[in-house]
Parts: sequence; structure tokens; C-alpha cells
Amino acid sequence: MPMLADNLRALQASLIITALIIAALVLGADLLIPLAIATILSFILSPIVRKLVRWRVPRGLAVAIVLGGSFFAAVSLTAVLSTQILSLTAELQTYRENLVEKARWVSSLGRGGGTLQKAGDAVEAIDKAIRQEFDAPQPSTQSGVTTVPSTNLDGTEAETEKDADEKPQDEGMTFGAMLERISGPGTTFALTLLFTMFLLLQYEDIRDRVIRLAGTDNISGTTAAMSDAGSRLSKLFLTQALLNGSFGVVTGIFLAVIGVPNPILWGAVGAIARFIPYVGSFIAAVPPVILAAGVDPGWGLALTTATFFLISEPVMGHIIEPAVLGRTIGLSPFAMVLAASFWVLIWGPIGLLLAAPLTLLLVVLGAYIPRLEFASILLGDQRALDPHLDLYRRILSGDTAAAIAQ
Repeated sequence: MPMLADNLRALQASLIITALIIAALVLGADLLIPLAIATILSFILSPIVRKLVRWRVPRGLAVAIVLGGSFFAAVSLTAVLSTQILSLTAELQTYRENLVEKARWVSSLGRGGGTLQKAGDAVEAIDKAIRQEFDAPQPSTQSGVTTVPSTNLDGTEAETEKDADEKPQDEGMTFGAMLERISGPGTTFALTLLFTMFLLLQYEDIRDRVIRLAGTDNISGTTAAMSDAGSRLSKLFLTQALLNGSFGVVTGIFLAVIGVPNPILWGAVGAIARFIPYVGSFIAAVPPVILAAGVDPGWGLALTTATFFLISEPVMGHIIEPAVLGRTIGLSPFAMVLAASFWVLIWGPIGLLLAAPLTLLLVVLGAYIPRLEFASILLGDQRALDPHLDLYRRILSGDTAAAIAQ
């Protein structure tokens, strides 16, 4: 009985600690998300900073060069994508008829009743929304006068003139809402940049303090864990960046060959979306498929585009990536699904991007720190039981055929 009571108390303490950690992750998301992103970025960028320092570049200047180069690359990519998006927006009007006709055709399939009827009603609603969007009257701003539609007593529309100098009464609210929308991502970006800068500047000092907190009695294991985590994260992200970039290039070339507009945009979107596990490529496939349906009066271009994504993603994810990455990730498929589900519930969409690196960090630390060994056993891709223990387990479970085969 005393042993049972001790086990129950230990289980109770573990559950309380787990609940407190989850509560801290949820309540402190505004601070912890930038810190998590900055930690991952520091692991990825620190090898470049160390190489510059070995070339006798001052550490502060090396950090400034690395962060400045990363920021310039991000701004350049954003500018290119913005140009492509503006170009696409200007041409949407030309694809109106094809989109409406296809929406009407799909809606006609659901007039038989049941589930198809509900799907047809949904598509009809989309059809109506598309028509309203394209048929919306455009305001005329000639001579400082704005034409505003109004309704006569007989139900017909008439146009009234409104002075363009009159300002809407809710302009302040609109500006405030705009600031509120910008402040969230802006704060996250500023905190991430600040944390990354200090983590890179004081990488050695922070590493020593973490080792001291983990305990100097296991200094070799903690040091090896941090070095292994940094190298594996750097290798993982650099390899993924090359693979995803290649996927984006192939996607852009293929879409350009078959005639889908703005192939550079969809290639970049496909490359970025592949960093999201499992669903990224399929999310990136939706806009070009819809655009292909608007460009082509028939269904050939849309079906060709959809087929390309349906074939390329399994080939990339199940053949090329495993062959190139090998055991670099170190996570079991079940661990990836579990980690993605957990972090999405905790931090939303950003958690899906951070699921793999955060779980990888936990698995690597568990391989070197005894107290975290459970994480390496549950989430890692290493064999759980030694061969002789696996054989003994098969014999105990009565699996004679498998035991003889082993």
C-alpha cells in the first residue's frame, strides 16, 4: 500500500505540473510564441554567426550581418509576392465568366436532393457571391462628386450625388481597427527580432546558464544535447529549405508551361506552404486550381493543375524527402501527428509551423537528459526495445510465429 500511495502522489504531481505547463503555454502565448520562434532561429543562424566570428568578424557585426541579410531576403520575397498579387488582382475581372459558369455547372449537379442538394445550394451561394462581387457598381469620382446608388419608391435603383469632400463618420474607427490589426503581428515580429538578436549576441552566456540550471553533474550530456539540437535543427531547416525551394521552382515551371497565370507567385506559395506538415501543399494547391478553372473555359487546365499537386506532394513527401533527410528528423510519424495536433490546439496555426522543431528539440534533449528520456522514447523514431527484449515480449504475448521468425 505505501508503494501504491507513493505512485499515486507522483502521478498527481505529474498531472498538476503538466496542467500548469499547458496553462502557461496558453496564457503566455503572446510572449512564448516570439520566444519559441527566436530560439529556433538562433539555433539555425548561430552556425553562420560562429563562422563569421572565426573569420575575425566582431560578434556584434556578425549578428547584424546575419539578421540584416535575413531581413533583406524576407523583404525582397514579400515585394515580389506583393507585385504578383497585385497583378493577379488586376486580371480577376477577365476570369469572371468562366468561374460563374463552372459554379453554375457544379450547382446543377446537386439538384437531385440529399447531400448533393446541400452541396449544390452551397455552390449556388458562392455563385451569387461571385456575381455580386463582379457586378458591384463602381463609384464615379469625377469633379469631386461621388455617385452613390439609391432606391426609388418603385424599387428601381437611382443614382444620387454625394460630395466627395464629405468624410465618413466612422473613419476614426476604421483607422483604429487598422492599427489594432497591425499591432498584433507587428508586436510579434518586433519581439521575435529582439529575442533573436539577444540570443545570438549572448549565445555562449545563455548556453552556460542553461547548463548550470540543468546541473553541472551532467555537464557533458547537456552540452552534447544543445550541440546536437543546434546541428540537427540547422541541417533539418537548410535541407528542407533546399527541397521546398526545388519544389517551388518545379511548380512554377510546370504552371508556366501549362498556362496558369502568375506561376512565380504559386511556386513561392508552394515552397513556403510545404513547411506546414501534411496540409501545406494541398492548401497551396487551392488558389492555382481555382485560377486555372477561371482561365480555361473547360476543365482540362484545372484538372491538370490538381493532378500535378496530387502526384507531386506524395512523391516529394514519401520518396524524395525520406531519401534525402534520412533519419535527420528523428521523429516517428505518430509523434508528428500528435505534436501537430497539440501545438495547433495550444497556439493555433503558428503552432503547426513550430510543431516539428519544438518536438525535435524535446526529443534530442530527452536522448541526453535522463529526466526527459520519456519524451525521446514516446516521440522519437529509435527502436523502443532491444532485440532480446522484443523477443521476450513476443514469447510472453504468445506470438509464437513472430518469435520464431525473429
